[in-house]
Amino acid sequence: MAEEVEEIKPQEEAEKQNKDTPEFVAKEKQDLAAKEFPETFNLVIVDMDRVTFEGPAKSLIAPGSNGNFAILPGHTPLFAKIDSGKLFIEHKFGTEELQIKGGIAKINQFQVTILVDF
Repeated sequence: MAEEVEEIKPQEEAEKQNKDTPEFVAKEKQDLAAKEFPETFNLVIVDMDRVTFEGPAKSLIAPGSNGNFAILPGHTPLFAKIDSGKLFIEHKFGTEELQIKGGIAKINQFQVTILVDF
């Protein structure tokens, strides 16, 4: 005789996972799912003398101590040391490269500020 296999429906699976998830985490997931993330973040790059770049960016690739890292809209907030190398900035007009001697980045979900060459 063939054994009957219980079919798990996607909704039942989601409910089971929600029972195992703490309430505050489930609420945050619902809040994030309801938000629409913009396609760009505001990027400001400042050196000692002037503002080198300011405007919306789709992505940023920066040299870090363990290799390059990428920043996209909605990135987790953090501070990061940037090594010397090239910044690759993707914006609505294309991609721009900027040679830097190092710096520090303050990254929020929709705002990135980078201090370079200091």
